[in-house]
Amino acid sequence: MPRLFVSHFVLPLVKGGRLHVGRPVGWPALARLRRLASGADSLSSRHEVRAAIELTRLRQLCAAGLLAAAEPPSLDESSLRLAAAAHNLLLLGHPEIAGHPREEERIAALAQELADLGPPAELRAAVGRYSLLARLPEIVRVEHQMHLGPSWLRLELRATGGSPSAAMRVLARLAPLTSRRRNWWKEIGFPACADGAIETLFRACPLLEAMDPLRLHPPLSWRRILPVLRFPALGRAVAGRMVEMGSEPAGSALVMALLRFASAGEKDAAPACAEEIAFAIRFLAHVHWLHQIFGAGGEPTSCSDLAALLAAAAEIEPRLLWPPDIPRDSGPGLRFARSLQRLRAETPECVPERYRAMRTLCELAVR
Repeated sequence: MPRLFVSHFVLPLVKGGRLHVGRPVGWPALARLRRLASGADSLSSRHEVRAAIELTRLRQLCAAGLLAAAEPPSLDESSLRLAAAAHNLLLLGHPEIAGHPREEERIAALAQELADLGPPAELRAAVGRYSLLARLPEIVRVEHQMHLGPSWLRLELRATGGSPSAAMRVLARLAPLTSRRRNWWKEIGFPACADGAIETLFRACPLLEAMDPLRLHPPLSWRRILPVLRFPALGRAVAGRMVEMGSEPAGSALVMALLRFASAGEKDAAPACAEEIAFAIRFLAHVHWLHQIFGAGGEPTSCSDLAALLAAAAEIEPRLLWPPDIPRDSGPGLRFARSLQRLRAETPECVPERYRAMRTLCELAVR
């Protein structure tokens, strides 16, 4: 597997196509991969070299969607570690591994060690890591199923991944063969022992988590996504993604995560400071501004968590919501003011308890 890791796993992960998942990739295999990727190993094949070149080109195209002057991301050690961690997490869904707790725990612990890179310290690192893992939520697993025999003696044949076996194709003449595609990220999921590995992967690549705010598990963490939202280019990209997904559901998901963040509800994390809470509120207000200017949908409902936060902020400190460079008597400013006026009139009665919680949150932000 290490000899063909780039062409059989990393390139399809970025480009699309069939992913080949093999044995767990550990530290010895990672050292071998570093030599193969650099061409220092005599077993480096031309096929792998071409795959590495195409991988760089595709990652640069992905990065260019976030940064106009993005540099080609290199297949460095951090990229190989993240790819190996993703490979091992996918391996947890393999039929021969699933249901064996000790083996699952060993592979999950290995994936967590590999992904433990810490948050990206610079913009280039954040974009480069995301260009490698951006399509991870799109991975699907194909499952084939067939039923044979009469109703009182029904036999079931299953095959997971890839194409059905030759035997199943022959038997398909006798019974119908059904196939379905299941999303690995949201439908199949991970065993509980992999929660730490997923959180570590998100910490190393926060943009991957920020681009999918509606994911349910592990819970969305402001502590992890703050490092990339502070880069203006990436903050704009995440806000645009939220408008595409729907500013109300995506924004409400971030509001609930902000409540956990402010109340020390996140695991192994200190409570947020006033500056962090204020930044988060301004970011969510920016999403609402984008919805007002470019969104195709209607006004947010008065009972949503996002509406409660906007109404509370308008009462406690309007400067949390108003950008300094937009006149309040302009067209966008008047539309935004009308939206806030409606939310302030309707939200306190619609969700009184949630509105009081948002008031407390905004008071923390202006201390």
